[in-house]
Amino acid sequence: MEDLFVRRLKVRKATLSMLIAEVKRMAEAGQPHIENIKTRLIEIGTMLARSPLDASVSNALASLKEIKFLPKRSSDGTSILVGIEDDFAISDHERYRDAFGSSNALLDFQVHEVQALHKMFQQVGLTHRYLSFMVREVSTAGENCIEHEGFSQQLQNKAYALYCIEELEDVLNERDIPAVAWIDRPVLVVPHIPDDERPVTPSSPDASSDSETLVPRSGLMTPNSTPIRYGGVAPAVDVDYTAETTPPPEYPELIEQVVQSARRAGHVHENARGNVADSVPYNPRARYYDHDATFGVRERNPFVHDRRIGAAGEGYVFEILSALGMPHFGEGNWRSTIRGELARSTRFANMANWTGRETADIVYNDDSGQLTQYLRDHSEGIFPFQIHEGRNFQTHPIEYYLEVKTTVGPCGTRFYMSSGQYKRMEAMALGLLESHPSKVYVIMRVYDLMMQDVGMKIFVDPLRFRGTKLNFEAEQWFVSTL
Repeated sequence: MEDLFVRRLKVRKATLSMLIAEVKRMAEAGQPHIENIKTRLIEIGTMLARSPLDASVSNALASLKEIKFLPKRSSDGTSILVGIEDDFAISDHERYRDAFGSSNALLDFQVHEVQALHKMFQQVGLTHRYLSFMVREVSTAGENCIEHEGFSQQLQNKAYALYCIEELEDVLNERDIPAVAWIDRPVLVVPHIPDDERPVTPSSPDASSDSETLVPRSGLMTPNSTPIRYGGVAPAVDVDYTAETTPPPEYPELIEQVVQSARRAGHVHENARGNVADSVPYNPRARYYDHDATFGVRERNPFVHDRRIGAAGEGYVFEILSALGMPHFGEGNWRSTIRGELARSTRFANMANWTGRETADIVYNDDSGQLTQYLRDHSEGIFPFQIHEGRNFQTHPIEYYLEVKTTVGPCGTRFYMSSGQYKRMEAMALGLLESHPSKVYVIMRVYDLMMQDVGMKIFVDPLRFRGTKLNFEAEQWFVSTL
């Protein structure tokens, strides 16, 4: 049939641009046939997922953003068309769809149809409307409720029985722990032994809001192995993981060295821009820090050990940003639940943990353009073209979400991203059609933490570096620089 219609009768094949133009024509009709529009949109989403995005398709999608073309179910059961600026949500989650199905707020697409439309929603900047992004589940109990100790004990025992092995495999994967007698060391992409910050342990009250239960890898435990418990009830191994709460003697001294390194890096930036004449003194005699005397013995308390490494990296980034003199920047922008680890140091004396909901380590609304300029000068790769140099930041500020990932090893050491962090990075990924992005995700990779000159690489909108400068390992979201 293709030979007859295409080659002999010269009938043109349907292209993405043609389908998008047809949707626009149908939507602008006096009485649009919404079911046909819905069918065409699903066809467009399916073709987008298989085809490269060229200029004609980008322009066609941009024209859709100016009209009402999205079908939404109204309260009387009929469908109406809405535009991208109207109020609605996208049901990408079956359980959330069931919960909000009667709210008259959802687009008229089933969950499997949303999956087919994902590429289109991504290109027109609507992934932040996904229910999985917008909904936060909260469990509460009434004021008059009384805890039943027996039931609580049973729940803890059952929860531990379900997750103890997975928790151990989680630790092994995240920390790349070397082989011991009863554990087979997994085959890894990067042959380093990292000391990165560990995201959380489930037993900690200060755990990050992005904590996730990871899918365990097989082959990490032998059949006769006994799991070590890092929290919960009745530990199987007589190890006290809560005893070491005071920082080891060398930790405050390392923090001061990290601060000095950050100040030198900040002065290099200012000198390059012609703002500062002098520099921070440099000590030519490098100080050697013993790992255990600096961060503690990891086997005694892996959670606190990794928090100290992570907090030190955050302190390095915070000190650099503080030196920029950005308006309204201060400790309130440092929204990390582990920053209190630095309280024993001179620079961060009495620093307390952030008590709010953590979305990123540092969050800053740039309405002056100073942070943007710093990132433009220092980030890896070409700076995102969606953030124009002539942007008016007073009318179009950018809220930056800076996630700090720290290691005492080299930059290539892989690091962990929780599922929540990955989803946030994906939701904030800049679309090709965006002209004034309001939220931007940034990874600050801090490395060589114990060296006199700490290293840092900055990845603005990091998802665009997949397969080039960053290697994302699926399922568990380990990341390594390339």
